[in-house]
Amino acid sequence: MEIIHLILGKANPERMNGVNKVVYQMATQQAKFGKKVAVWGITKELTVNFKERNFETKLFSAYKNPFKIDGQLKKALISLNKNTCVHLHGGWIPVYASVSKFLNKNKIPFVLTPHGAYNTIAMQRSKWRILQKYNQIPYCGLLEMEMNWQL
Repeated sequence: MEIIHLILGKANPERMNGVNKVVYQMATQQAKFGKKVAVWGITKELTVNFKERNFETKLFSAYKNPFKIDGQLKKALISLNKNTCVHLHGGWIPVYASVSKFLNKNKIPFVLTPHGAYNTIAMQRSKWRILQKYNQIPYCGLLEMEMNWQL
């Protein structure tokens, strides 16, 4: 079983981004427990400017069109082992609407952790009202517990 954590950014624990810190710690601990884990980041800057890790990190390009998926990311997703689960981290992220549809279409299991992004206050503040209809993800994949992940 392989776990791919998909995030915006590079999972740099030294930045002030809470989601990146959480994902970094999750991947670090999962790797320590012997799980095959990787963090895939969608970012404007592909430079590797972080310390060595005990898990693989792949970086993919972000685009001006916030719904566009990097072609390299699509290829990487298609080439995944069928026992891999993609874990999307964060909410109100336009590219996740596209990625979730792509994963669903290709029958790739995934789970979405919004990290608080879908609470009432956050939804009222969102400039991206149009995303409310796009974030109704038709397929949330298999839950981690259903996949018998025993840490």
